[in-house]
Amino acid sequence: MSDSTPTEHFTPIETPSSAGRTAGPSRRLFITLISVAGALLLAVIILLIVLLTRGGDEPAVVPSDSPSATASSTPTQTATSPAPSPTPAVPDPEEPAPPATPQGIKSFSANATAVTCSPAVDSIPLHFKWSANGVSLWFGVNTPDAKAAPYGQYELTDELDIDYQCNGAGSQTYTITVESGDGTLTSRSITVVETS
Repeated sequence: MSDSTPTEHFTPIETPSSAGRTAGPSRRLFITLISVAGALLLAVIILLIVLLTRGGDEPAVVPSDSPSATASSTPTQTATSPAPSPTPAVPDPEEPAPPATPQGIKSFSANATAVTCSPAVDSIPLHFKWSANGVSLWFGVNTPDAKAAPYGQYELTDELDIDYQCNGAGSQTYTITVESGDGTLTSRSITVVETS
């Protein structure tokens, strides 16, 4: 005999344990997303801190009117230009040539032109000095031409100490003779006399 009782299908009621089992994966996904978002936020904060602290390491801008800024902003360059070659002096054609040095005696002097002799004194020191232009100069005693009868040959500008000989002659003549480049002779004499 057939059973005419209709068949009923029952939907199982979820218990708290079965609900937790079915909701587990979505809850894990939610926690993972929150963790990732937190990590990203932390990374952004670290990046901002690094960028802000890095900007502080740059050198401070010095005002342009300060001495250090002026010194650093104006580089010094040493110009190495070649030294100018000296220009040879060209004589001016209109400028007259300097006059030739005159030949002959410029000066001749003695410290005394008079001496006092006595029986106790047989010589008196004299000092002569001269200056001349020429080639050669001679000094002579009691001669009008010192080259012909020289006491000695000396420099053109020189000095000489010589003794006046008290021999009763009454005077002595001292002469210098200068020879110029063309052979001309020029003489000058000083006579020293005895006084009583």
